[in-house]
Amino acid sequence: MTCPWLALSSEAWWRRHDEVLDLGVIVEQVVGQEVQLGSHRVSVRTTRCDSTAVMDDRNQLISIVANLVENAARFATSAVTVSLVSAGGWAELTVTDDGPGIPEADPPTHL
Repeated sequence: MTCPWLALSSEAWWRRHDEVLDLGVIVEQVVGQEVQLGSHRVSVRTTRCDSTAVMDDRNQLISIVANLVENAARFATSAVTVSLVSAGGWAELTVTDDGPGIPEADPPTHL
């Protein structure tokens, strides 16, 4: 599995440095690349990416977004879509894939 953005987050994960960041910029760093999972290739794109100021650690945010995208890519047929919408002081990050979904007979046990 090749995930080029994980290298960005692995260099200093143990040192936390909170700063004001634009979550939209972080999302754009992760999104827009093809993910190669063995012979399976998945495109990753954004449908909307609002500029959103947050106070957090850059490496941790990259890791969180990359993990969400990577998990979606594992189950996608061919595409993952990411949306970041900011309104009223809140941000909503949505990551979707075109995979088969979770069977009703096998509900998630961890959220």
